[in-house]
Amino acid sequence: MEKNEYPATATVLESIMLQAEPALLEIDRLRMAVVVVDMQNAFVSKGGMLDLIGADVSLSQKAIKPIKRILSAARATGIKSCIFGSAVLSQSDRERM
Repeated sequence: MEKNEYPATATVLESIMLQAEPALLEIDRLRMAVVVVDMQNAFVSKGGMLDLIGADVSLSQKAIKPIKRILSAARATGIKSCIFGSAVLSQSDRERM
């Protein structure tokens, strides 16, 4: 198990209380989800689309391990996760649709 990963047998809580200002924040585990958007090779990898056009992808690469830890913890405690990506279709692909 990697550092900061949670075991598959983690305690499942219905709600979580977080210290926040101006008041405590109650998060209902049964009504929440972790949402990850566009963590795709085209956007975050060396040799991907953004890297090839000269964009700095190093900050995105640094986010990969923390996102994996968050997803692991969420799944271990029964919190849903949604991972969204995008696709770019060629003109001929769009015409076939």
